[in-house]
Amino acid sequence: MLDELSKPYVDTARAKGVGPIKRTFKYPFRMALNPFVADIGNLLPALISGSVLVSVVLGLQTIGPALLTALKSQDQFLAGFILLFVAGLTLIGTMVSDVLLMLLDPRIRMGGAQMSDLSNQHYVDQDPYDPNEDIKALDRPDLDAPNWLLIWRKFKRHKLGLWSGVFLLLAYLSLPFAGFITPYTPNERNADHLYAQPQSLNLWHEGSFIGPYVYPITAKPDLVNFQWNYVKDTANPAKLEFFCEGREYRLMGFIKSDTHLFCAPEGATVFLWGADRLGRDIFSRILYGAQLSLTVGLIGITVSFILGITIGGIAGYFGGRTDWTVNRIIEVLRSIPELPLWLALSAAVPSHWGPVAVFFIISIILGLLDWPGLARAVRSKFLALREEEFVRAAEMMGAKPERVIRKHLLPNFASHLIASAMLSIPAMILGETALSFLGLGLRAPAVSWGVMLNDAQNLASIEIYPWTAIPMLPVIFVVLAFNFLGDGLRDSLDPYSDH
Repeated sequence: MLDELSKPYVDTARAKGVGPIKRTFKYPFRMALNPFVADIGNLLPALISGSVLVSVVLGLQTIGPALLTALKSQDQFLAGFILLFVAGLTLIGTMVSDVLLMLLDPRIRMGGAQMSDLSNQHYVDQDPYDPNEDIKALDRPDLDAPNWLLIWRKFKRHKLGLWSGVFLLLAYLSLPFAGFITPYTPNERNADHLYAQPQSLNLWHEGSFIGPYVYPITAKPDLVNFQWNYVKDTANPAKLEFFCEGREYRLMGFIKSDTHLFCAPEGATVFLWGADRLGRDIFSRILYGAQLSLTVGLIGITVSFILGITIGGIAGYFGGRTDWTVNRIIEVLRSIPELPLWLALSAAVPSHWGPVAVFFIISIILGLLDWPGLARAVRSKFLALREEEFVRAAEMMGAKPERVIRKHLLPNFASHLIASAMLSIPAMILGETALSFLGLGLRAPAVSWGVMLNDAQNLASIEIYPWTAIPMLPVIFVVLAFNFLGDGLRDSLDPYSDH
């Protein structure tokens, strides 16, 4: 919507005295609905698959759990009926979305693209030919700036996007050094400190500065409420040790090391965010889990964007039979809810594979399941952009389809692609969480945020030990950071606009 409001025709309407409501909803609002309308036919399978997670938690009886039960019990008739029903509705929704696209955007024609033909016409420049002229030189070097500099200047003014980018950059840079930063390894257990409460770091003890320390804690069983209570030993503070020796880990994935940034002294523990039901440090497990959970989004979005932009761009630019064929393939893929695909692909993974191999397979699976939606959005936008004057001008100058798509169409759609990428990465992180929640994703001893949240399903346990729900916080912060970063990048990609 912000992109459409910055178009010249909106300024022309404003100059002619058109009111703000009519100026907003007459054309910009219709044009902005393009990506949403293009995905109408794909929403139902996602809703049915997503309802499984909600229904399992809330105990609701919906189509999603019925499909899951039918697949697990091998009820072929019920599962086949549900799949055919969803496939039919998806096909109808796709046809309705195509009709709505033509009604909303008059530039879209579902036929093949009409390439410009200038067989006997040529553009001739009237200026004399200068073989030494630099055609890439700027007209006003003293005033003009390269596009990347304009984008950076605009992005710096978006404070939320800037700080979100810094936060995500630091998070990704810390991933190779998670073993060094954390005091424990992810599966290191302490049987004497089950469900240990978070320990606070202190600097001053009885009025004197002694450096970072924690109070040792001792477990006391509460036989009335059937829970563990921990008593602090405030008389004997335990100073933290830095660059200390601990359990062995692999720095950056391949360098063996046993040096940790900080550790608790002998006879004490340092559970900054508490311990889980097996006495494992939640802080250490969250940092180790970020290695898988944050990386799954990058791998999945790479696969999804390569397939979605390539296939959707070809279908939208050429149209005709190419568009028809691509749409039928997308309809077949999207008519099947993601849940049975998860089950089938998860069952196809050999049981003897290690956690890393399963992780990469899950990343590729998420990317393969996500590209049809992006391809539909790219196709619908290219159907409108291919009728613009600048595309016709590029064709008349002899530009090939590959160059038109890469140099002219994609840059005009870059803001939506960036926003989609920033939203797809946290969606794939949540997808890995959902797979692990259903028992189809990563499993112990692998550590990810989804595996940790799978251990925090018991609401009664969370009520007694609320720190076991802390793994939800990094998921929330990362999703918000990606959203803010995508908003800032989207605005910055059009540095001449003023949103």
